[in-house]
Amino acid sequence: KTLGNHGSLRESMPNVVTVSQVFKKAGYKTARVSKIYHMRIPMDIIEGLPGRDDPYSWDETVDIQAPEHHEKGESHFWSPGDKGSQTFQSVATKGGDSTQADGMATDRAIELLDKFKDEPFFLAVGYVRPHVPLVAPKKYFDLYKDMKMQVPQVPENDLDDVPKLIRGYKSNDHYKKDRAVRK
Repeated sequence: KTLGNHGSLRESMPNVVTVSQVFKKAGYKTARVSKIYHMRIPMDIIEGLPGRDDPYSWDETVDIQAPEHHEKGESHFWSPGDKGSQTFQSVATKGGDSTQADGMATDRAIELLDKFKDEPFFLAVGYVRPHVPLVAPKKYFDLYKDMKMQVPQVPENDLDDVPKLIRGYKSNDHYKKDRAVRK
């Protein structure tokens, strides 16, 4: 039983058979690109690590390495009160889709589709967005006007139906949100 981001699949359920293992046992090639199991975002992407992957599930794996919020571009901290790794930061980068973690994952997935096209295969592709930090080419940020977006009204009892374990995890008070306009 897993109730958080700690631990691993095999620690919680050592004998579990994953979907990809079912395909693998049936003679399919199995491959994983990027985040399928939990990862430390952005750290594992910056370091090019697999996170808490399950090596028993795959014949082939591709770990994506990208600069994430360290990439050059227009950066804004939308949660100045949060100093941790999960800060609500946006970076409108100068690069294109293939310079970003998810674009790289898509490119590698296309390569694997071509590689395995003549045999049975199972391919799992994981994306890290919309996880913070919000890193994307500037053209995507330009589609939205910050000050025209309306902040949703959150009813006071909005989390009453959520287990107590998670209710206070992250809140507006934690983030100390900033409505400043990006320049």
